[in-house]
Amino acid sequence: MKKIKNILLSIFAIVAVAVFTPNVNADGFETDFVDNIVVVKEEDNSKVAVKFTLKKGVALQDDKNSSIGVSLYYPIDSGENHIGNMGLKVIDGNAEFTTTEPENATQAYGQNLVVGATLASYYDFSNNAEVIEALNNGTLKMDISVNDENYNYEYINYDIKSNTILEVRKGHDYESELGDKLLPLYPNMMWGMGDGSIDESSTSANDFGFLLENKIDDKNYSYQKITIKNFKDKTFEQICAEIEEQLKTAEYNMSIYEEHTTIDSTVLENIKNSQKKTNITETIYDDTTGKATTLYTWTFDGSKITDTNLNLNLKINLGTSKSKETIDTLVPDKEKSMVIEFLHHGVLPTGTTVKVNVLGKYNNGDLVTLYYYNEETKTLEMVSKNLEVKDGFVELALEHCSEYVLAYQPELIVDNVAKEEEKSNNAQTSSMSVTKYASIGVISLIAGIYLVVSKKRTA
Repeated sequence: MKKIKNILLSIFAIVAVAVFTPNVNADGFETDFVDNIVVVKEEDNSKVAVKFTLKKGVALQDDKNSSIGVSLYYPIDSGENHIGNMGLKVIDGNAEFTTTEPENATQAYGQNLVVGATLASYYDFSNNAEVIEALNNGTLKMDISVNDENYNYEYINYDIKSNTILEVRKGHDYESELGDKLLPLYPNMMWGMGDGSIDESSTSANDFGFLLENKIDDKNYSYQKITIKNFKDKTFEQICAEIEEQLKTAEYNMSIYEEHTTIDSTVLENIKNSQKKTNITETIYDDTTGKATTLYTWTFDGSKITDTNLNLNLKINLGTSKSKETIDTLVPDKEKSMVIEFLHHGVLPTGTTVKVNVLGKYNNGDLVTLYYYNEETKTLEMVSKNLEVKDGFVELALEHCSEYVLAYQPELIVDNVAKEEEKSNNAQTSSMSVTKYASIGVISLIAGIYLVVSKKRTA
């Protein structure tokens, strides 16, 4: 974990830009770790180099919780654009400093850096017109970050145009300290920043969160989420006791992706053996904004699963299906209905539920009704009603997968649906269709007319 974290911290901190002269610290900003920040650049801003000296020694070893880095960033329409790490080098602080990397420079990482060491990083923006423009208009900024082996940190925000320090933030990294203490006890612990599966690590500055990884097979992993509230106010022994207590009830979580949406008997057997619930989610990401949207979440209850000899395709198509055109003719208002198509057809493990995103079709608090589309009779069968939309999702309890449709409850379907009191309220149980009921009704009506006519004739 430390090695991964060191790499991530170094990426967060890369080398940046300014002018030819060393900076003068702005009033009130005293740095603990670095001094004499200098940024040089070519006249056309195509190349930039940054250097600074250390006021404190830092051990940049794999087994240490320490890092140093520089990050350049500038505003773009969607937020900020950060430039990747070019790597810090140790250079001769007395030699002339230019945008050309000296031959005797050595990689900073892996060394014990002493007080007075001079570090530098070198950039070539010849093929990056955006960065050159940011340099020209003075919007390129720089962050220098330092984390030492004693969990102390400092972040320096530097304005390249004015050649001054804008802000210095410093403190003690209590999360890293606790994480490193817990790691020997929980080696399957996933914690820190940058890992895609840990986007729910800490909920606030006072809470410490991490995930415990459970390897199912070569393709599948599940995670238990643990959160320690107000962890700074608790002893290490109290924290460990709380973790053990949470592990007794903490549900497992998994992710599926477009190219990997199936689970087999191995996964189901693992869920069954856990005797806990496992939530399996598909999430999509917007490449432009980076926003994550959860499409649906399956929940399998390990304490209720009996048959694990199943292969399940968990992919769900929301708002479309192979029978959508036919289904649209069966609902009173197709604009207020949503088709749901499960790629898995057949039975599901006992106790299965699925939460589906209504894609903005309904408002929170709306009540909707779920119908099963019967392909044989081309009719809809009511499965359940009074399903409330919560946080943009509807939760469905299912035993069977096929095509379904949600309808806005004030517009209940009547003409094309078997009456609820005359059918089983289960998606996989096919009750008599509307056509069948209509046929019985017609036969009954004819029989009644015949009896009446017969009595009149007899009379």
